[in-house]
Amino acid sequence: MERAFERQAQTNRTKNSDLLRYLGATPTPQPADNSASRYTVFEDTLETYLDQHWPAWKERRQELVRTGEGIDGKNAATYLETTRTVATEPPFLLHALLENVRSAAGRR
Repeated sequence: MERAFERQAQTNRTKNSDLLRYLGATPTPQPADNSASRYTVFEDTLETYLDQHWPAWKERRQELVRTGEGIDGKNAATYLETTRTVATEPPFLLHALLENVRSAAGRR
């Protein structure tokens, strides 16, 4: 089991490097949270990032699930409603991500 886990981790590191190389970035097997003009990367997952850097988002999502207004797990509608109604501002990286998307789409 441990060997399979390590093989999968190595495969993921290789894929990370290959994808970053493809995007014109420095190949890095375990990139840190970053938003560049052509990509945004999270060190672990978006959900882990939100838990660590925007705890009010997680609390609001859990509240929506508890009250039956949201669905547990990954759910676009719940994520949208959480983001729309959370009482605090998102972290800088998420602002940067949106600005980079707008710029890439030719809108400012």
